[in-house]
Amino acid sequence: MAEFTVNFAIETLGSLLVQETKLLRSVKKEVESIKRELEIIRSFLRDADTRAAAEEEGESNGGVVRSVDNVLESINNSKIHSVSVFNVDRMRNSFMTGLVSDFKLIKVLDFENGPIEYLPEGVGNLFHLHYLSVKNTQVHW
Repeated sequence: MAEFTVNFAIETLGSLLVQETKLLRSVKKEVESIKRELEIIRSFLRDADTRAAAEEEGESNGGVVRSVDNVLESINNSKIHSVSVFNVDRMRNSFMTGLVSDFKLIKVLDFENGPIEYLPEGVGNLFHLHYLSVKNTQVHW
């Protein structure tokens, strides 16, 4: 009788531990996902701060300057799948090169109306790329 009770307890505790482990793994994945999303939000906030500072400088110079200089740094370890550039007046070459070399999972690159003159060589190596727009840019084929 005692052996039966102990076996029952072991089986019950074993299955409960397995369920708890699965729940903890699931929670870990969710926390990592939320962390990635917060990093992306942080990058946009940093970019907004940079733009606000640049706009203040631009207003004193008679124009508005918009840039994406700090975006790559702030989203460095995330798994970005889509990039759309809009309301940008300048883009460093290092942004384009870093974007193509650091983010291999990109499916969408939309540079329509963006301030780009060329596409980096690595664009051809983006295996997952399904959509590329260079409409109204200085890129010539």
